[in-house]
Amino acid sequence: MRWLLSAALVVTSMMAMAQQVITSISTDEVKGHLADMDIEAEINDNRVEWTDGNTTMAVVVFAEDDNRGKDVMLQATREGRGSIAAAQEWNLMNRIGHVYYMDGTANYEFDIDLQDGITVGNFKSCISRWMEQSDMALSAVLSGGGSSGGDGEVITDLDMEMVVEAFAELGFEATEDEDGDLTFAKDEIIYNFIRFDEGDFMIQSELTGNTTIEAINDWNAASRFGRAYLSPEDNSVYVELDINIQGGGTWENVVNQITRFLEETVPDVQNAVFDQGMRRAG
Repeated sequence: MRWLLSAALVVTSMMAMAQQVITSISTDEVKGHLADMDIEAEINDNRVEWTDGNTTMAVVVFAEDDNRGKDVMLQATREGRGSIAAAQEWNLMNRIGHVYYMDGTANYEFDIDLQDGITVGNFKSCISRWMEQSDMALSAVLSGGGSSGGDGEVITDLDMEMVVEAFAELGFEATEDEDGDLTFAKDEIIYNFIRFDEGDFMIQSELTGNTTIEAINDWNAASRFGRAYLSPEDNSVYVELDINIQGGGTWENVVNQITRFLEETVPDVQNAVFDQGMRRAG
């Protein structure tokens, strides 16, 4: 009988706690509520963090002067190759928070406003619903929208939005033209990423300077991974690399080819075929 009475008191206490109204919260209190949910977390500045597999989970408290906050954000992050387009599609089709893709990381966030009061039970319910949906939300963003996968997945075509993001990670801001091709410039060099057919692409750079067809021919004879030629129209030197994934390839391989072209092939042409003091295209 005494055991039953004790258990009843515990249940009553838990129910009373769940109905307690809170209008602000501290990181210590967040950690305590998570412990009640069997979540072992650590406080890091204004974040209460824990990991779930390859996902970092956090309750972020936007604290004021008294180290308590009325605004709380639930944030789940996972690194990987993703797509802004996939994030847009998820936000269009789902509720409970929002997702976005930035700097090689998928983010799933849900905001909680404590101003004027919510119950502890409501607060924990928000955390539970956000956690339940986190894996699905992040996986959707990191799927890249389907055609352009990651982690060794075989693909046969490219999502151009993912290509834009790949260029951004390499420091290039690409824009899409009316034909669906990409163009960008950096350090006064003009670049194009052109789609010819499904799975058939080419990356191209345009350079100008003092050179000869003999110098370009020597580069083509000595080099791999790309071609160079002198345009008869404007004497620009075009450097190109074909990227073919017809029949199957991986996104990682595509990124490797793009990176190699930008960081090795183009600089090699500049050094090999132009006179000292060459002027690059503008």
